[in-house]
Amino acid sequence: MAQAQMMLHADEKKGGAAPISRDALANLPDPEVLGSRHRPIRFNRLVEAIQMEADARGLFVMKEQYAITRDNGRLFGTMDLGIREGSEAPIPGEGTGMAIGFRSASDQSFTLQMVAGNRVFVCDNLALSGDVMALKRKHTIGLELEEVMAGTFDRLLEHSGKLIRSVETLQAHEISDIQARSVIYRALVEKVIPLKLFHDVHAAYFGPGIEDRPDCAPRTAWGLHNAFTRAIKGLGVAPGWEANVGLGRLLGLRSGREDN
Repeated sequence: MAQAQMMLHADEKKGGAAPISRDALANLPDPEVLGSRHRPIRFNRLVEAIQMEADARGLFVMKEQYAITRDNGRLFGTMDLGIREGSEAPIPGEGTGMAIGFRSASDQSFTLQMVAGNRVFVCDNLALSGDVMALKRKHTIGLELEEVMAGTFDRLLEHSGKLIRSVETLQAHEISDIQARSVIYRALVEKVIPLKLFHDVHAAYFGPGIEDRPDCAPRTAWGLHNAFTRAIKGLGVAPGWEANVGLGRLLGLRSGREDN
């Protein structure tokens, strides 16, 4: 499944962020205008605009997370998106998906930004990572939020189509046991995964009881990918993110990566 990860580790009293619900965002005061061209967007309006555009594209939010700094000046958010039945949106099928991560600052400390991909990572230390940077705009006069979101989702779905094709390539790529062991070896040597996960990956792909692991059963690059992701789930948020990024590069799953 697509997975958006958020990490909040900065001290809230020193400018870090704390979790907040979508409903609570609507109760925040209007942000202060800080200059003649500054037009800050209310955080709840931003979330509503993302939701409305997702709905219009036949998508729905499976999971959402929001966090805000103590002075209400910065918002961090993530959404895991799924596809509605009957929709023609190019979102990967079962076992994959698309996630988005975004941040916005009414205090002018950074631009409105959104990343997307099979995995995204958002942190209150300003780390923002994904496969594609879909949006980067200042809060200024002339920013039409609905129009901006339409263009943003065009880019998201274009990227998702590329992800679908890369997944299909892995699913069709049959590999021998020798090739699978070679990939696992490379993952260790190139430090994609820590040595402690070697036995977990090996057992998931080669171990007995494969009928209980149907995602790992195909003798393909995709089956091996799923064996890796099963093991990576045991890592923490940040190391798990880095391992997934490295795995995508190793197997050619991702079409790119954006970090800020």
